[in-house]
Amino acid sequence: MSHRQTTLGNRIVSTLVILVFTVTSIVWNPAQGYGEPASLNFSNMFQASSQNPADALMSLPPEIGMVKDVYGTDRKVFLIEDAHANPEAQENIRSILRFLNAQYPGLTVAIEGAEGPIHPEYLDLMPGHSEAGDAVVQTLKEEGELNGAELFAWEQYRATENPDGSLSRFVGVENTELYRDNLRTYQEILSRSDEIETLLNPLKVQLEKKSSRVFSSELREFLKERSRHKDGKYSMTQPAQNPNLEAYFAYLKKTALRTLEIDLADPFEQLRFPNLFRFNQLQVIRQDADPAKTAAAWKQFLKEMGTQLKGERNLLEALRYFAAENGFIGEQTNEEFPYSFDRKLFPRKLLEYLFYLKGNRSLDLSKYPQVLESFRNIILRSELDAAGLFTEVAVLEDLLIEKLAVTDAEKELVGELRSLSLLEKTLRLELTRPEYEEIQNRSSNPGPR
Repeated sequence: MSHRQTTLGNRIVSTLVILVFTVTSIVWNPAQGYGEPASLNFSNMFQASSQNPADALMSLPPEIGMVKDVYGTDRKVFLIEDAHANPEAQENIRSILRFLNAQYPGLTVAIEGAEGPIHPEYLDLMPGHSEAGDAVVQTLKEEGELNGAELFAWEQYRATENPDGSLSRFVGVENTELYRDNLRTYQEILSRSDEIETLLNPLKVQLEKKSSRVFSSELREFLKERSRHKDGKYSMTQPAQNPNLEAYFAYLKKTALRTLEIDLADPFEQLRFPNLFRFNQLQVIRQDADPAKTAAAWKQFLKEMGTQLKGERNLLEALRYFAAENGFIGEQTNEEFPYSFDRKLFPRKLLEYLFYLKGNRSLDLSKYPQVLESFRNIILRSELDAAGLFTEVAVLEDLLIEKLAVTDAEKELVGELRSLSLLEKTLRLELTRPEYEEIQNRSSNPGPR
């Protein structure tokens, strides 16, 4: 294995499980959640951080990652998944490792794609000239050649000049021979991409011609829009391009309303499609947003709250933290999240307490529409589940196909196109886990497709 393969890796294993996004429901008058408002106080809502590992993870900053699952165990193991060779994602992973190391000093970071000890000192090409090494690391990061674990390892290496007992240990967990075998297999498949395309093209052409004869114009239009904007395939015989999901979701919204009478702008539909509803609401908010007005409104709001709520010091501190964290005011905050609950619930809890004060302290929130709208924006963003969003999209697509594919011939051809898509993804090693499970189910339940 090359030096690059043995010292640089991709994903990190350490306790509990960190991925991306979770989902909760939206109730837009937060005050309705309280049965006994007279007993409510801000100190009870916002406890200081506890030592419970799961609680500590819940304070992970949402801009760098979100906790998806936590499993009860005495051992602390964290799994971080990422987008490979994406500089922004790798920087977020470095931040996650920083956060974890602050909670649990002296982490052991186990790295995929490497075997044995990791040596960040190899990047220190000119010992004694730290700026040269930092420049090399920065260039490699921007080119996607360093992952988050390696960036954090370099950071820890730099900290060895003044060690404080919190330094981490980095080790590759691969078996070199198995890794090489898998890499060779992957490279061989990549090298045969043209051959795979040559074999599949006749099938694609045949099905495309059949589609023009069998499908209704509505069904053909829907499948074409999905292929173009969701999958980035503007032709069955040409390589995929970058998808345009924003355009596809807008098309899906209009088509669902026209064909299924499902209005994704209707709050009632969040019972079935909570994430699609949130996404569409965020699109509306983004179109109407005025950052300058929002910043001015928050400045005035914080000033007036400081006068009206002098006995609510903790609330005022939390409001300022929230405003700085989300860029509504010019202040910067490097303070660690000080509360023990899931961080994405922070904006909702703040707003709930403000609505409580509205009813019990005659606080007039109607004077601050931009502030309330910014709360709504952040709550929608924090409660948008990416995995759930695509699951709902798939459900809506199935409903549309069920409605539009009327004849037996149309239904059969839809199945053939799906089978071809799964075959192509299998040959190109592009299957997602749900698609792999779909193939397994097809194998165990043979029948017409």
